[in-house]
This record gives sequence, C-alpha cells and structure tokens, in this order.
Amino acid sequence: MILIPLLLLGFGASASQSPLLLQDTVVIGKGQEDSTTRIPKSSKGSVIRIELNGAFGGSGFQWENLTKTCSVLSLTGIAREADPKLIGAPEKLIYFYRVKGKKGTVKLNFVLKRPWEKDKEPSQTFTHTIKIYKN
Repeated sequence: MILIPLLLLGFGASASQSPLLLQDTVVIGKGQEDSTTRIPKSSKGSVIRIELNGAFGGSGFQWENLTKTCSVLSLTGIAREADPKLIGAPEKLIYFYRVKGKKGTVKLNFVLKRPWEKDKEPSQTFTHTIKIYKN
C-alpha cells in the first residue's frame, strides 16, 4: 500500500509535525461507526485519523465530509491509501484532525456517493462522535 497525501492544511503545523508523523494518534475506522471516542482535554495536539474504505477509483464514488466546522478539532490533512499495482482498486480515504484542547463534542459525518447524483441516497455513511472531556 502507498499513502498519497492529498491535502495538508497549515493550522500552525510545521512539516515535522505533519499528521502522518505524530505518535499520539487515535485511529478510527471500520466497525466504529455510530460510536463515541472520548479524548482527554490534555491531549491537545494529538491526531485523530479517520479511515474510510470503499471509494473505488473508476466508479466515481467519493467520500464527502459533511462536518464543515468544529470547535474541538482542526482538519489538518487528507490522504488516500491505495495499492499502486491495482488500477481502479478500492481506496482508503484518511482524514486527519488535530485536537484543539477545548472541552466539547463533535459528530463527524461522512457519506460515500457520486457527486453528480444529487438526488440519490449515499451508498454508505460513516458517523462518529468525538468527545473531548476535562481530565
């Protein structure tokens, strides 16, 4: 597998602090939809990595992030993971969030759909709640 960075947003992170390099990372993925992850407020700067399977290269299906603003997390990057030997094979889309260190809750919502099919229901949905608590 190869990890292809699509977008790394500034939010005060230098190249040495890229979400791909941090050790304090919480990975959330398959089997954790519709659940909650609790993170202590003191984990400011830690990374939450949301892994979404199911985007197919040639089919047009894409994951869309429906959570546009968030007071407790900063979106710091997006990457795709794919096997370069398999053209059109399923990809994993990865969203990287950094914990701001504020107490609060956010529900992250993602849908898998073709962008041009506005009236169709999503093929898949992924919802996960992040709760930052005072410790």
